[in-house]
Amino acid sequence: MTDHRTVKAEYSPSSNSRCAECMDHIDEDTLRMGVERKKPNTFRYFHPECFYPPAYLTSWKDVQNANALKRKDRMLLKRMIEHQRPSRYAQPKHKRAHDDDEKEQQLREKYEKMQLPQLKEVLHYNDQTMSGRKAQLVDQCVDGEMYGALERCPQCGVGHVHPHKKDGDVVYSCAGYYEKEAGVYRPCPYSSHDAPRVEWRMPGQPKPQRLPSILKKYNLKTKITPAMEYQPARDAADTALELAREMKLDLPKDDRAARLAVGVIMLDNKRDDDSFDLKSTLETAARRHPPKQKELPPNHDLAEAFGELSAYEGHFGDTWRAVAYRRAASAIEDLPFKLDKDKHTDGFLLKKENHIEHIGKSSVHHIEEWLKTGKIEELERLRKEVEVQEEEDEASSKFKKAKE
Repeated sequence: MTDHRTVKAEYSPSSNSRCAECMDHIDEDTLRMGVERKKPNTFRYFHPECFYPPAYLTSWKDVQNANALKRKDRMLLKRMIEHQRPSRYAQPKHKRAHDDDEKEQQLREKYEKMQLPQLKEVLHYNDQTMSGRKAQLVDQCVDGEMYGALERCPQCGVGHVHPHKKDGDVVYSCAGYYEKEAGVYRPCPYSSHDAPRVEWRMPGQPKPQRLPSILKKYNLKTKITPAMEYQPARDAADTALELAREMKLDLPKDDRAARLAVGVIMLDNKRDDDSFDLKSTLETAARRHPPKQKELPPNHDLAEAFGELSAYEGHFGDTWRAVAYRRAASAIEDLPFKLDKDKHTDGFLLKKENHIEHIGKSSVHHIEEWLKTGKIEELERLRKEVEVQEEEDEASSKFKKAKE
């Protein structure tokens, strides 16, 4: 064990840590597994159901702090390490047909005979992730042939969807993707109990038919031309915003904030020849900002303000805060009751029994500020910063043209 990274088991001291596999928070006082990073004494944490024991771990006693666990957690640890671990891709028993077990066994035998490069070739052909040990790749192939190949994330349109176990059921989530152009990682909050799939194909067979473009249902009358895609970034962002408005997407009312929201997506879809893929931009925008419902939720204006905060933070490069505000906006939009100035202020939402998922201390402060004053000071500050920045860019552009 001395030549390998330390693996430990402990109870989470707070709800701040995130699972490195599914990116969800690990609840306070619940079991979490830690694997040491390259930097000594720093760990990546996992839910027990998201943790895959390293090959060098042969006994539960080799796990640091294992003896301090409760008996039921020690038994869970023993089953995970010393017995065959259930696949995170396995469907719950109540969702499986009677003959599924036999079919799964046949497929497992088929894929286990393949070498690692062959498995990766099959996964690549079906646009699936190819990382992990052979056992994990076999699980992916078996799951794909039985239930269909997982599509790319329906929300960000770029990241891969990964299944993981939660409360005995399978949950599909997207951790995000790396944007090479900007050199940053873009997290994605997508999570669902179901995920779009297409028919599984073996190499040599016709490629899987992907889902039709989401743009078809919006009846976009303006035709996207190459001239639009080869415009300078700012002009292309204006064009993308006009098209998004034509699609009646639920973007911020303020044009500046809406342009930033669309612009961030557009930069993610920049091609190698410096043109912008406006079709992919609008598809992703339609997933992130679907049109408004006829009856607006009770806290729609507040949710829209948080959406605007997310757009500005993304513009200034604070990706994690942008995602946090986007999640908060979604949580506020989904509330079935109207947030009230008299009831939901003075720390009411900070109490454990009143906690709303994805609403942290900073978000509670902004909510209370909105309920009391009708505005958010941080949002006003960011609006002014963007306004000043745009004025400076415009002045600089005029100066360059005059100089030429």
